[in-house]
Amino acid sequence: MNPLPFINSPVLNMVRQLSKDDIMWLESDRNYTYVHLCNGKKILLSKTLQLIESQLSNDDFSRVNKGITVNLRFIKTINVHQKNLQLSCGLRLPISRRRLPGLRAWWRSRDSR
Repeated sequence: MNPLPFINSPVLNMVRQLSKDDIMWLESDRNYTYVHLCNGKKILLSKTLQLIESQLSNDDFSRVNKGITVNLRFIKTINVHQKNLQLSCGLRLPISRRRLPGLRAWWRSRDSR
């Protein structure tokens, strides 16, 4: 499936399009996903995190642990020793040991540009 510049969010009898640029991070809750937006709102979708990730670009989003995917544009800092990252809104999210090397490499390549 090709990545889209948005994801569809069904609301009552309508479908609302969420711009990927407005999504800060995604949080899995079994077969549901919370979409956390940059304006502070949180939207619940009845889709799995994996399904939503397939609609988003790997260049813009990265899974940081079993249940969280972040928009890379909103990462402010990465703390390798504490295994967490801080988003531009100040929220800290845990990074799994397995995902840390890839995220660290991305952070270094971003800094070298």
